[in-house]
Amino acid sequence: MNRRAIVLCVCLALAALLGWSGAAKALDPAAFAEAILGFRLVPHPVAVALALYLPWLELFVAAALLVPRWRAGALWVAAVLLALFALLWAVTWLRGLDVSCGCFGGQGRSSAAWSLARAALLAAASWFALFLSAPNHRRPPAGPFVT
Repeated sequence: MNRRAIVLCVCLALAALLGWSGAAKALDPAAFAEAILGFRLVPHPVAVALALYLPWLELFVAAALLVPRWRAGALWVAAVLLALFALLWAVTWLRGLDVSCGCFGGQGRSSAAWSLARAALLAAASWFALFLSAPNHRRPPAGPFVT
């Protein structure tokens, strides 16, 4: 499998996951705000703002991953976003909190360790796709005095 095919597969998978996640959250922002408050990291107004805007960011990134011209930028945003999610779950796991993820709608619970592993794996896949999609930079030609 060549680099382009791997990058495309990763982008399609990320687009599906971010699209599903963003749509589920956008359909019920109140439930998502409650899930955010469960992490006990931000005050209520910030949780409401995140619940209103984060799903749309995820939906936009999902759509951008499908457009070849926007793919590199979307991969950067997805990689950073998923790395932040992994950091959030690491902090949650270390604090010993039992919270609802709110990741794909609903109020189902999964362990913080599982959520951390999932977010870290998705972040790693995003970074890997970014690495594979970067153009190969060659060294500049040697100067006239270098043999």
